[in-house]
Amino acid sequence: MARRERVGASLAIVAALSLSACAAEPRNTPPPAESTAPSSTMFVPDLDQFTPPPAGVIDDKTGQTTGPKAPAVWDDTSRAAAVAAAETAMTAYARPTVDANTWIEELTPLLTPKAAKDYNYLRNSTIPATQVTGPGVIVNDDSVYLAHVEVPTDAGTWTVMIVREYGDSPWLVERFAPPAGMH
Repeated sequence: MARRERVGASLAIVAALSLSACAAEPRNTPPPAESTAPSSTMFVPDLDQFTPPPAGVIDDKTGQTTGPKAPAVWDDTSRAAAVAAAETAMTAYARPTVDANTWIEELTPLLTPKAAKDYNYLRNSTIPATQVTGPGVIVNDDSVYLAHVEVPTDAGTWTVMIVREYGDSPWLVERFAPPAGMH
């Protein structure tokens, strides 16, 4: 038994020494001196060395000219352009007796690319309206990039949703919505 007691006592001493090494007193070292120089430097290139994008280049996808874009605003000119675009588009849309190919070819430049794809599958012979009967009126202008214009026709008042990308971009139709109750 004496041997077991010696082994146990030895283990206790080793454990005590190990724990005392973990709980050593903190060193008395001074804190690092604060430096006024930045720890790293940031490289800032000379922006004048870069060539700006050329103005007047035509975008292959949109056909629009690149360059500084005018901000969109709601003023008398943009309101008149929105109404005129909606009336022109509704006039081109409300032609159920025109040949389908002619109809979509003449309507497509007035549409967004997505709308052009969507309306390509519409049979224009199913459109009940045949003519615009009065001036359009903007009924929603919450955004300077989107407007809902009501355009009266011989088949009721249609809502033409038009959008523009920039202030100097043309208004294009995203959707023609028939009068309530008509599908």
